Amino acid sequence: MKQEAYNAVKMKVDQEKTAILKELQLLLSKREKVTEKLAHEKEVYYSRTKKERLQVVVLAGSMQLDAFSPSRIQQMEREIHQISQYIKSNEQILEKLEEKGKQAKKMYDDTRKKWQQLENKKEEQLLRDLKMVLLK
Repeated sequence: MKQEAYNAVKMKVDQEKTAILKELQLLLSKREKVTEKLAHEKEVYYSRTKKERLQVVVLAGSMQLDAFSPSRIQQMEREIHQISQYIKSNEQILEKLEEKGKQAKKMYDDTRKKWQQLENKKEEQLLRDLKMVLLK
């Protein structure tokens, strides 16, 4: 693999890595926000249901349980699970890209070693020829 080809492959892999890392960052922040919101929803829901069980006198507006229902909590848990799956898939793609980068680097290094060996052989041959010319 030539230097130009290696640079092109490396640049493409780096660009894809950057895009995936940005997406991972967004997904992680979204999961964190949803997790915080879920914790709040659970706290509010359980505190309100506790008041109902204890038969505490509360204001009518504070008992609007349709806004804090178990189905909404389950929906948020499913959303967190989906985001986690996206994160895992992006991490797998990132690992594949890193492996691709390593393979390209190995191919480039192998080619470079072969060219270096050829250059060394040419130099050795040239030195031998010069010695023969000088010894004659």
